[in-house]
Amino acid sequence: MILSNDGFVAFHYRSYGTFFLHKNRLHKIYRGFTHYKYYRANKFADLYNKLCSAEAYFDSYPSQIEEDAKFVSRIKLYTTKVAIEISDEILRLIGPLQKFDKVNIKRYLKDAETIENYGRSGNSIRREIAERWLKE
Repeated sequence: MILSNDGFVAFHYRSYGTFFLHKNRLHKIYRGFTHYKYYRANKFADLYNKLCSAEAYFDSYPSQIEEDAKFVSRIKLYTTKVAIEISDEILRLIGPLQKFDKVNIKRYLKDAETIENYGRSGNSIRREIAERWLKE
């Protein structure tokens, strides 16, 4: 699992632990060492798992689209809800780092709320928002 924020990368690899890469320096997080960073890495891992589950759920709909319109509606509502939850949590976790970033994370939260309020017929806008967020 890899999540990044302009010069700061956090990733968790199975039983090996959580690592942080900041400005080309690799740090392994041990118990009791920078508790907030450890907490934040765990939250990033949870958010990434939620994002992957939403994507898997969304990818399962082509086989169901002709059979059940309610199923497709539930998928769209769920993926929108996940996008908003992830945006809120990321904003809370990396908010103090925003002043150093070139891109404001609030933009992604606004995009997700716009999708929820006005809706879209496809997943292209959601995928575009998620891809931009993951690249940055």
